[in-house]
Amino acid sequence: MQVERISVSKWPASPDFFIKGSSHPISASEADRLYHETLRSQAARTIDESLAQSGTYQYWALVLTVFPIITVFGNVLVVLSVFRETNLHTATNYFIVSLAGADIGLAIFVMPLSGWVEVSRQVN
Repeated sequence: MQVERISVSKWPASPDFFIKGSSHPISASEADRLYHETLRSQAARTIDESLAQSGTYQYWALVLTVFPIITVFGNVLVVLSVFRETNLHTATNYFIVSLAGADIGLAIFVMPLSGWVEVSRQVN
């Protein structure tokens, strides 16, 4: 909400403030209250930004780094187990290996990039 002052020539009555985009006048005390609420919300936003810089989001960066490592490790185990055991050489298991290969590609190329975007968006 934005508060703007209306000149005396436009509105001579006692309430001389309007909320931008509204046709309802508000009193000076209500305009003052809205002004201070705006200052409080901006101060809260500044506090959130300072928390982001203080290391709160480093936890999420660590978590988002561990997921691709676990994903690659687990899918490499699937691929190795199917190729080492001859009784697992079936069409269904080859399909599972192809899915594991796709997962490995995601874990190597997509997950680190999306984790970086997520963490940098929270910091900025």
